[in-house]
Amino acid sequence: MKQHFILLALLLSIIQIQAQPVPQNDTDTLWMRRTHDSYTLNFSPDSKYLMSWGDSPTIKIFETETGNIVNTIPAMRNPVFDLDNKHVYGNNNNFISKYDLDTKSITSSLDKESTDEYGFNDLSGDGKYFVATYQKGFKIWETNTGKLIKTKIFENESNLQDISFIHIRFNCDNSKIICAIKKEYTNPNGPDPIIWGGFIEFDINTLDSIRDLGNANDWVLSPNCNYIAYKYFLKDNGVRVFNLNSMELYRIINTNGPSITGMVFTSDEKYLIISHDGGGDRIEVWDLENNSIVYTYSTGGPISALGLSKDDRYLAASTYERLYMYKTFYNSVNENKNFINNINSYPNPTNSNIILEFSVIKSGNINIEFVNEIGQPLNPIKNEFYIEGDYSLNIDTQNIISGFYFIKFKQNNNTQLFKIQIVK
Repeated sequence: MKQHFILLALLLSIIQIQAQPVPQNDTDTLWMRRTHDSYTLNFSPDSKYLMSWGDSPTIKIFETETGNIVNTIPAMRNPVFDLDNKHVYGNNNNFISKYDLDTKSITSSLDKESTDEYGFNDLSGDGKYFVATYQKGFKIWETNTGKLIKTKIFENESNLQDISFIHIRFNCDNSKIICAIKKEYTNPNGPDPIIWGGFIEFDINTLDSIRDLGNANDWVLSPNCNYIAYKYFLKDNGVRVFNLNSMELYRIINTNGPSITGMVFTSDEKYLIISHDGGGDRIEVWDLENNSIVYTYSTGGPISALGLSKDDRYLAASTYERLYMYKTFYNSVNENKNFINNINSYPNPTNSNIILEFSVIKSGNINIEFVNEIGQPLNPIKNEFYIEGDYSLNIDTQNIISGFYFIKFKQNNNTQLFKIQIVK
């Protein structure tokens, strides 16, 4: 049985924003913040914090649960959390520096030659070593002493014009390093250079190349290093997953390769999460065993960066001007705390009334209110005890200016959000 409540009018006024496509799945949204364009999104090892590095003079660190900014530090390129959750390593004006989040200061820097210019970097899984690419190859340091212990130099080759290093990281037992390399050679038949690219695996002790892992546009390792996923500029099968030990093809993922902006495995390696831009503007969760999409997140904007917490409970996505934090419900790792489902509204977008329908699946007191994009409450809608069943609200929005808003449902400490758009 449906119970109908009429909200006579919501007399609100907030800053008008530019209209964008409406996400389809908003009950998963934990919070949203307006912020800079993010290049990388990294969670702390304990999953309590999210670090966003992007086109800003500062790096912002958010509390995962609340979205509150708990720390702002000077911009360093390619920052990574230390295992103690209290320090951050990053490229600070071509010095690999260690920043103390408590004292808000740089406590040390790794050894450096004056001409070095560092690019991509990674911290080993045990926190003992740090690797960074530079003009001629890559270097490895001990983190406790800051001393440089190994240098890999790629020798000059005939007709080699340029060499660049696109990405680098340790494998899971820290015995190997995988580096993406791009080489440009003089073309005797024309002005355009001959380009070679590939992923090479190196022994960390000898720095000898062990094997060529192939070539693709981007790649990501699974947490236990059982798989490696490659991105290709292919419309229909843009991702291929290989067994890292044998390099046998495990799965071909039928997704649009040119629009992929991020890939990340879940900790159990059962799922591969893929983000898109360029019209897709969505996040797909692929079940690798069944090779099928089991969940999607719609962000309402092109995604520039993607991050998954170490405990698999939170998924972060940057849409250039907004940072979203989602709760994950695709995996049994995360206890499903939903108390509302089947949320729908029509019409959406709207310029008049909205009919909001939902089902209560856990009886209890539920506070329903209208909030703006940064979670500030605007108008109460309903705050009462609900039993399990179907409900409907008729909301008059005629006096509300154009923009995006959330309907917020809260039961005890659990919150669910649903986005609506008003266009006048």
